[in-house]
Amino acid sequence: MNSSGWTPGSPSFDLSDTAFKVVADTIFAGDTFIALLPDSLNGEQVLSYAGRELPLRSWLRGRSFFWKTTSEDIGETTFLFDAELNGGDSTRHQIDVLVQ
Repeated sequence: MNSSGWTPGSPSFDLSDTAFKVVADTIFAGDTFIALLPDSLNGEQVLSYAGRELPLRSWLRGRSFFWKTTSEDIGETTFLFDAELNGGDSTRHQIDVLVQ
């Protein structure tokens, strides 16, 4: 658990029966992680994203996700984003980040 009370890599929600795409990346502590979330998933346009339990020092603006890391973030962290699709469905997008 870091100073914000959030435990990296330990989502507190059920992932069973969830379809999502997984992206993995590695960065160094102190760097800012930047990801551009996809504009389409499962062949459908994404209308919007919502982050699930994002930590302090992170921002989601449209499809852009930013996370300023510190030495407290060393280890693997999983980010989940709910994506609202054009066809009325929704799905999840997952990003796994290893901070060294």
